[in-house]
Amino acid sequence: MPHVTEFIYFQPKSSMKPEDPSNEEGAALAQLFKATTQQSGHLGSAWGRTKEDENVIVWAIDWSDAHSGIQQTNSPLDPYIAENTQITTLYTTLTPPDSDDTPVTSALVSNPITELAPLPFPTSLSSSDRSSLIADLTTFRKTLAEDAEENVRPKSFLLGQVERPGEFEHSKSESGQAFLHFLVLGWDSTEQHQQARDTDGFKTKIGPIREKMVAPLDRLGMRHVKFQKV
Repeated sequence: MPHVTEFIYFQPKSSMKPEDPSNEEGAALAQLFKATTQQSGHLGSAWGRTKEDENVIVWAIDWSDAHSGIQQTNSPLDPYIAENTQITTLYTTLTPPDSDDTPVTSALVSNPITELAPLPFPTSLSSSDRSSLIADLTTFRKTLAEDAEENVRPKSFLLGQVERPGEFEHSKSESGQAFLHFLVLGWDSTEQHQQARDTDGFKTKIGPIREKMVAPLDRLGMRHVKFQKV
């Protein structure tokens, strides 16, 4: 998957329900989603509400290159955003365990439920610690996606570092900044995800990763989303 995926977290006005065709305000937002599919470089897109807070929508868009994306200044989403909230946008190149080049959003819409886990790490990590972190993340994915019992194995496991923004302000980081690794897993249900978290393999392999982490960023904690294709 050499292309870039843009994840946009936002809270629409409470009156907007794009999942309801009879809701006029929601239909306007749905039309924005649809119009973006005609933008140069667009490969696929999907959206859904987070289970943890159904006021928040995550819109995912696959682009053919890193220069494409939704305009950040004077965003087309601005008219639809709830008052006193902001848009959070992440760009990442996600890779599967194999060489599959299917767009990320195809995996998202095929998952019964998708876990989004942006994991923050202090920018003060040494180069050797960063190398061991990559190895730990790779081992963690293998443990869940290949070695786990089939009943607790995720349907998909995509992994990548957030490239834009490359750093985030973080009060719990020694350097005051953090970078993100993004884990995107497909599950049959949130219950299956919890069962996987209870396995010895999960607990053992997540340990070295958690030791290097700092606290989740506001709004960018672990979330579950049922995505639908645009």
